[in-house]
Amino acid sequence: MEREKKTESPMLKLARFIVDKRKAFYLIFLASFLFCAVSISKVHVNDDITTYLPAHTETRRGLTLMDEEFITLGSANIMVSISPTTPPTPSL
Repeated sequence: MEREKKTESPMLKLARFIVDKRKAFYLIFLASFLFCAVSISKVHVNDDITTYLPAHTETRRGLTLMDEEFITLGSANIMVSISPTTPPTPSL
């Protein structure tokens, strides 16, 4: 008689490992959460993508000239969404 080998899929092995070592996983997730919570104040978001432009590019020179020549008192970002019930109008 031949004995059948019992083979487990890699996902089943991974699931079994996670269940067996769940306390270690809890500690890892808790440590990650605490690190992220402490690090929130150290993250800075750069909203001005023009700061990445080198000074010698035409775009940077144009933006600098516009800032010098025109007075901008304020700006706004507007987001418009189209209702899914409204059919799009055909363009001619």
